[in-house]
Amino acid sequence: MSAFVGSSHVRLDSIRLDSKTRCFDLQSGSKRVFCCKLDSTVSLNSTQTRRDLLRNTLSSLILTAAAPSMVYLSPIVALAQESNAFQFDLPPLPYDYTALEPFIDQQTMKLHHDKHHAAYTTKLNATLSKLDRSLFQTEGPNAAEKNLKTLKKLLNAGNLGQLQDKAAANSIRNNGGGYINHLVFFETMCSPKSGMNSISKDSVLWKEAVKSFGSFENLQSEMKTCAKGVFGSGWAWLYYDTKSKKLSVDGYSNQDSPLRDSESNELLCGIDVWEHAYYLKYQNRRPEYVDSIMNVLNWNAIDQRLQNVI
Repeated sequence: MSAFVGSSHVRLDSIRLDSKTRCFDLQSGSKRVFCCKLDSTVSLNSTQTRRDLLRNTLSSLILTAAAPSMVYLSPIVALAQESNAFQFDLPPLPYDYTALEPFIDQQTMKLHHDKHHAAYTTKLNATLSKLDRSLFQTEGPNAAEKNLKTLKKLLNAGNLGQLQDKAAANSIRNNGGGYINHLVFFETMCSPKSGMNSISKDSVLWKEAVKSFGSFENLQSEMKTCAKGVFGSGWAWLYYDTKSKKLSVDGYSNQDSPLRDSESNELLCGIDVWEHAYYLKYQNRRPEYVDSIMNVLNWNAIDQRLQNVI
C-alpha cells in the first residue's frame, strides 16, 4: 500500500504498535518513516480496539493526496515524519542558578540558559534537520563530540559560504554560533566561593598570558576593555590560535566568534555583552557588569580548555 504525505509519495510496507511506548511504527522497507503516539486515555487492551486504531491511522493517510505532515485524529495526538538527523542537546548548567550571585542574579541565569540558550538550540536543530544528514553522525562512538567539531568547522566563513541554502547558512551562523558560544560561556564560569576563579602561576594559561600579553593581569585588563568596547550586541573572546601558537582577545558582533575567521582558532572564554546577559541587574551599566563577571570566570576551566588544544 502507499500514501501521500505532504508532497512525498511513500510505500508503507508494515505497521507495528508498541503497547509499552504507545507508539505506531509505520515502515517503508526497513526504514521507519512515521511515528504515531497515542493519547494515554486510549485503552489498548482490546484486539479489536487495536485494529480500529490501525484502520483509522491508515485511512487518514491513504487516498489523501494533500495530507499534511502533521495529522490530528482522535485518539491520536501526533503523527509526524520521523527525522534521523542528529539533534544537539541543551546541557544543564554545571552549577545552581544562584551560584554566581551576587555578581549575576538567579533570574538572569534562568532566562539566559532556559530561554535564550534553549532557543538557539531549538532553532539550530530545526535548521540542521533540513540539511544533508551525512554532515552529522546520528550514532557511534563520541558522535556528540564529533558533531560539535563539525559544527565549529561549519561556522568558519569559508565553509559556511559553500552552503547553497543561504537562509540555512544564516541560521547556522546565528543559532549555531549562539549554541556554541553559550556552551563555552556557561562552562567557564563558577561560584565566586568555589576557588576556581583564581589561577596558579604555574598553569599553562598564566605562562601563555605572560608570553602574549606581558602578564596575566594585562590579559584580564584586555578582556575587560574589549567587552566594554563592543558596539551593540556581541562578545569579547579569549582564544588560542593553534597555528600561530598565540593567545588573543577580540570583540565580535552578534553570535560571531573567532571560529568564523579560522578553523585554527579555539575558543577559551567569552564575555557575553548581549543585554539579556546583564540587563535585569545592571540595566545600561555594561562596564559594571563586565567588571563583575571577572569575579566568576572559572580560570581553572579556561586553563584546561587551553591545555586541551595547545
